[in-house]
Amino acid sequence: MAILYHRLVYNNQGKSQEANLSTLLHFTNPDFRSKSFFVGPGIRFTDRGGTSKWGVESLNATAGFVVNKFVLSFSYENSINNIINTGRNFNAFEVSLLLFGDYTNDVDICPKF
Repeated sequence: MAILYHRLVYNNQGKSQEANLSTLLHFTNPDFRSKSFFVGPGIRFTDRGGTSKWGVESLNATAGFVVNKFVLSFSYENSINNIINTGRNFNAFEVSLLLFGDYTNDVDICPKF
């Protein structure tokens, strides 16, 4: 079974802002629901250092695995903004490991201390 997920994440930190738009195709075998695979592209827009002129900063590709409560993902980001402005290429390869803990409330999954 395959499901298409769309995601928009907005970050605002001081004068800098960014928006990340991505699409992930998530594959799950109905016989093994605790294990799955996902892959998809993404694009990042920024306001170019607080100038309020939004533009595309980078393109990325993501792939990963889900096993029980663990997510292992790999992504490669190609910064097109730096190629255009400086002629240099500043790319990044990222590895993420996430653990989803137990929670009882789907509405408020923030930890309680």
